[in-house]
Amino acid sequence: MEMEETSNGSTSGGGQDAGVCRETTGVYTKAAGCGGSGGFLRPVNQELLREFFNLTGGSLFYCFSAVLVAYGAARLLGPVLSGTDTFTAALPCVGTLWLYELALLGVLVFIVSRKVVDDAVSVVIIIALYLVAGSIALGTVADRNIEAAVVLGLLGVALAIGKVYAMHRMVQIPFGALSLAGVAVLVWMNYFGPMWMSRLMVGDAAEEAVRRGRWFLIQMVLLAGAGLVVWEAARAAVESSAEQGPKRVFLQSPIMVYVFALVLLAASGVHAYAMGYMYALEEFVGDYLPLLTVGSLLALEILRRTGLPFGPLHVATACVPLATLGYAIWAKSVGTTGELACDLMAYPPVFCGLSGAAVAALAWRRRWRPLAGVVFLYGLGLILTLGYSLEEAHSLNMRTGGAVLAAAMMAYGIESWRQHYCVAAVGLMTLGAAASREYMVMAAGWNVTEVGAVMGIGGVGIIGLALLFGKALDRAWRLVGAGCLMAFTYDLVGPDFGGRYVAAIIITAALGTGLWYRTRDRLSVVLLTAGVGARIYLATRVWRYVVLGFAALAAGVVASLRKRRSATEPATET
Repeated sequence: MEMEETSNGSTSGGGQDAGVCRETTGVYTKAAGCGGSGGFLRPVNQELLREFFNLTGGSLFYCFSAVLVAYGAARLLGPVLSGTDTFTAALPCVGTLWLYELALLGVLVFIVSRKVVDDAVSVVIIIALYLVAGSIALGTVADRNIEAAVVLGLLGVALAIGKVYAMHRMVQIPFGALSLAGVAVLVWMNYFGPMWMSRLMVGDAAEEAVRRGRWFLIQMVLLAGAGLVVWEAARAAVESSAEQGPKRVFLQSPIMVYVFALVLLAASGVHAYAMGYMYALEEFVGDYLPLLTVGSLLALEILRRTGLPFGPLHVATACVPLATLGYAIWAKSVGTTGELACDLMAYPPVFCGLSGAAVAALAWRRRWRPLAGVVFLYGLGLILTLGYSLEEAHSLNMRTGGAVLAAAMMAYGIESWRQHYCVAAVGLMTLGAAASREYMVMAAGWNVTEVGAVMGIGGVGIIGLALLFGKALDRAWRLVGAGCLMAFTYDLVGPDFGGRYVAAIIITAALGTGLWYRTRDRLSVVLLTAGVGARIYLATRVWRYVVLGFAALAAGVVASLRKRRSATEPATET
């Protein structure tokens, strides 16, 4: 399986095998460069990804063969499931699936020996699917003869582990000790999980709560198996280019191990769903969230090893479990109650905490700083879902969550000096105030309308940002803030002259002075003070002309000073 690379980048081997290898794996030797525990140090080669999804050559026939065998096995198992046949009638179906798995292994070893490694990728994925298919076939009839099913289950597990080990030794797929153990746990639980569930149906059927608890315990074992693979991937360090070398193709890289484990985990999730249906468990989308989190972590490791630069795809992959939780809550499809039981890991706040911690550990390990935002979202999800109950699924802690989100956005915007985050935080606070009944009651006590109360929050926030950022804040936002504060002060002061006027004049004058000092934006200052000015003009009645007279006097002083300044400037230049 080894090839040597000449100085001009072409590959050469010994005899005829090297010639075949050059034709079928040349793209991999140029693009893969994947070491045992490391990953790609070179940028991703899109040709490599195209070859991974390649269905040319024999791959299409392998997929077609797998579909035909699965359909035939389902037809063989149909009479058994309908209750017309005994457990013995299911043995030909199980045996056929095992025989097909052995045939797949034989094909895999043969085509790899002939250097056709691109088609071999599809065979490995089909083997992963059929490792679970055999356990599904046996598990559907296990309750009819538990003792015989246990014996066949042990045989099936031994065959599966033997096949995986053969792929490791004969095909050189680099399964590590932890990944081998993880795959073994997944296969073992796929075979013995249904038998364990069927024990609850002997005699009187157990209550649904008991069946659900055992079903979740099976999922926990599946998570433990997949977790071993994730742990091995997370521990792997990036190798140097010299250690990696150009020899290894995709099939013999760690990516193949993680793709195999991810396919096996996905098939195990489908099997878990089938078990839940078979034993009459109520279906909830939220029950599969922990499996989805582990799958996302595996997918992130696969993305890392393809050499794909960290970007939106990594962030989206890390957010998939959280988005699924959002859908489950919206659809009222979360069945956990928060009690101390096996399904506690799927309870929304617990799930958000555990998943956020896992993503944080991976981000710290890989130095993926942008994932800190994803970790924050998981923390926000934890706050929103504290005290979650199915009866009030949509009653989340929106006020507390919104306040935390606004504070975080404001802190980040100030720390990074990015005004748009701060403006968004002010907008979020304004929306929160509009939805707060307590704030509206308090505003009503001040004889302020609801519109004026909401504008007050937005105006104070934006003007505060203008005082902080100065001219760096866009003028359009300054005008919006001044307009909102103008409407608020006009509403707050009211038509009757009183103590509020004095306070409003002092506060408005202070804000206007600070705004002028920081921005020199005359229009914003005028707009800011216009609300109090209009109220004063309307409230003074007969005194308004006297007030206007004093205002005109002040305006004359300003005009004179400006005229004096413009007159002295040319003399200074000469």
